Amino acid sequence: MSECERQTVINGPNGLTLARLALLAPCIALHRAGHPIGASAVFLIAMATDSVDGWLARRLNQRTAFGAYLDPVVDKIVVLAMFYELAWSGLIPMAAAHLFLAREFLHSAIRSTAALQGLAVGANWMGKTKAFFQILVIAGALLAPMLGPAGSAAERNARLWIGAGAWATVALSWIFFFVFAYWNRMVLIGKNSGGR
Repeated sequence: MSECERQTVINGPNGLTLARLALLAPCIALHRAGHPIGASAVFLIAMATDSVDGWLARRLNQRTAFGAYLDPVVDKIVVLAMFYELAWSGLIPMAAAHLFLAREFLHSAIRSTAALQGLAVGANWMGKTKAFFQILVIAGALLAPMLGPAGSAAERNARLWIGAGAWATVALSWIFFFVFAYWNRMVLIGKNSGGR
């Protein structure tokens, strides 16, 4: 890689994207250490960079193919890692985490199929809506221990609502996936449709 190419890849927006990934470890560490406010704050800061890096790339005219690929990959890693962390902690159902993982694999498969045909399938309102509810569920689950001691009525109610929120978000994400797959059905059978 030439110096010019290296400078193009290593820029502010891509640095923010990588910072989002780097914040995953302290978020998990704070959660396991029993610091719900700290864990939730770090997670929300990390996810806030998702809006800033894209805006910054457009503002500074620093959009790169690497950044366009890296951004959604980092989003998936952070969100899925947090869902599994919360599932292992018993805060959300493990089956919900598995269904999120399966959905993301299938979604990525469609995007990869489109890329092989020279098409770019960009983000849309469904993806942003799904991400919003995922962030809401994760932040709520991280804060759940503050609602009462383990085994208390308040804690049990919090787990019930968080579990319901997780399942509702799973259902929404799969509905959006099937709509996305339908929109890109021509890509799946090898006839370029342009995607959405």
